[in-house]
Amino acid sequence: MKIGLLSFVLFILLLTVLLCGCVQDSDEDMSINDFDENWETETVDESGWVGIDPMIAVDSDNNPHIAYYDQGNHDLKYAYFDGSSWTAETVNSVGDVGEEPGIDVDSNGIPHISYEDHTNSALRYATKKNGVWGVTTIDSVTVDIEAMSTSLKVDSNDNIHIAYSFGMHDPDQYNEDVFRYAFYNGNSWDIEYVRKTGSDVIIDIDSFNNPHISFKGDTDDGDRIMYATKSSGSWNIEVVDNAVKAEGDTGIAVQSDGIPHIVYHDYENGLIKYTTKTESTWTILTVVDNQDNQEGLKIDVDSNNVAHVVYSNCQGADDNEYLIYAKKDGSNWIKENVFTMANPAIVVDSLGTVHIAHNACVEGNPLDYDPDYSGDETEIEILKYSKRE
Repeated sequence: MKIGLLSFVLFILLLTVLLCGCVQDSDEDMSINDFDENWETETVDESGWVGIDPMIAVDSDNNPHIAYYDQGNHDLKYAYFDGSSWTAETVNSVGDVGEEPGIDVDSNGIPHISYEDHTNSALRYATKKNGVWGVTTIDSVTVDIEAMSTSLKVDSNDNIHIAYSFGMHDPDQYNEDVFRYAFYNGNSWDIEYVRKTGSDVIIDIDSFNNPHISFKGDTDDGDRIMYATKSSGSWNIEVVDNAVKAEGDTGIAVQSDGIPHIVYHDYENGLIKYTTKTESTWTILTVVDNQDNQEGLKIDVDSNNVAHVVYSNCQGADDNEYLIYAKKDGSNWIKENVFTMANPAIVVDSLGTVHIAHNACVEGNPLDYDPDYSGDETEIEILKYSKRE
């Protein structure tokens, strides 16, 4: 009788797992809410509906700097850690500004931010000198944009590189390339057209100060994950994985010698993939399989050229999102559960410490913060930061 009852209980438990729409992957050796104790997580900004589109960089003291969007006020915000506490401030509040920011810090500790000016269909750039933020319009288009992506890096000479793309409602009716690259040489901005179309652009710089960009671009076979790099004055563009349609996020990090590491989604097969290029060959590995809900994908490499990836994933019977960190270990990936929610960005500092900027949901009515909100959410997002030594 006891054996029969035990079998029945085990059967019910198995059935519950199988019926769940989000089954934990077999290589995710973690349980629901079992956050790895090596991670320290704290709140950076909870002053409203903030923490959207966070991007992160570290300075020469390995202190983190975060650029992010204030959804409630439609402003660009910036937060930094000075070694003992966080300070958050508004960078620009004129119009609807601040979505899709990119951030880096130069050798003098000065932050540089690229971001979307949705009101004016423009790419804007902000930097802080002597305690004052200066804002510049770098480029714009003459039509309304649906969305935009920007990404910024500072090179070894403290020059600024920005990759960006204007998302058009109907790009075929616009006669200029919308995927562009801006370079500041210390005196002026040079703007180049990289490609007719491109979205979700992410840039990194190698030790030779050459730019490397991952993005989603259209081909005769549909959208694909693509890679662009500039050397000897010209752009070279190629498809990373011909077998995968481009959906979801992509991310890139580059070794000092110019070898790129790219992560991207394979939504058709429920995979997160990782690839790196040696000579002319892309070597592709699977980071996560059997997972259908994957968002917020980013990557960085440490001083030993080891890849570190963050993403959000549905993981467990509560059908919530979880922030997952994965570190490459040979051909395998060591994964840890960092926190709930996601939309993360990652940077690994010179000491090997991993820094992640991300958001978290809290109770709140979006209409209390944004009267123009038209969705059906019952929560707002705040800005969080997690660190692992």
